Amino acid sequence: MAQLEIEPRRIVRFPGLLVLPVYLLLGLGVGAGGIFSAGMVQFEPILGVIGVLGTGLCALSWLYGLKGFTILEPNQAVIGLFFGSYAGTYTRDGFHYFNPFLAQRKLSLRTQTFETPHLKVNEAGGRPIEIGAVVTWAVEEPEKALLAVEDFFGFLKNRVEVGLREVAAKYPYESDTGADCLRGHQDTISLELKQRIAPFAAQAGIVVADIAITQLAYAPEIAGIMLVKQQAESLLAARRVIVEGAVSIAGDAIKKLEEQGHTIPESERGRAIVNLLTVLASDRGTQPTVSVSG
Repeated sequence: MAQLEIEPRRIVRFPGLLVLPVYLLLGLGVGAGGIFSAGMVQFEPILGVIGVLGTGLCALSWLYGLKGFTILEPNQAVIGLFFGSYAGTYTRDGFHYFNPFLAQRKLSLRTQTFETPHLKVNEAGGRPIEIGAVVTWAVEEPEKALLAVEDFFGFLKNRVEVGLREVAAKYPYESDTGADCLRGHQDTISLELKQRIAPFAAQAGIVVADIAITQLAYAPEIAGIMLVKQQAESLLAARRVIVEGAVSIAGDAIKKLEEQGHTIPESERGRAIVNLLTVLASDRGTQPTVSVSG
């Protein structure tokens, strides 16, 4: 699909505050002409009727010309179309007068945000997850936003959802090896998502400033199972720390007993270590016995 290339150009305009007094004077002139023509009907019917018709056309033209007056707010643009053709863009705020035959379309250039719905996708491991994001964006080229795509906001929204699905399917939810994952590397994921969307957004004259992941969780159907898995992994990690500490303490205890002159028979050394580990690592009360001699 070829990208529509639009060469931006500036619309010819006049200061509204200068045009308005002149326009009001023209309106008074048209009104005076109408009154004069109506009076002429009694004396010169033909000239009077022609004058009334001419004044009526002038009045209609004067009313149509009011379309040229436009007020632009800060960070707002107006795009002019002359019988369907792009005529130009104007972005300076203030009170302006444009060609009344131009069809004017106003667009906001302000920074905006929107939140995607919570999408259910399969991550790299095939497990269903729910993911959502907040997108910060702004229209940078209003002529493209209006003319290159049918609905620039809908276009951006759809492309963000597609990109979100693609990136979520590329990475696992979490990783034990330190590799990039959705849960632990959200900045990396957001940056890649932004880079994926940027070329499509540029087609619509939009710049994406930031994408932040706001929702990331296992889908409800597996959330309970994954919670049990995480609890088991946490328990194993805690047990590993307890056992490593118990081994260190048991070794130090045996060493200090011997340094203080207590002799532990070789036949009892292994049993003493086992009993110490039982006391230190067990989550239940124990009453081990250790044979030592002074």
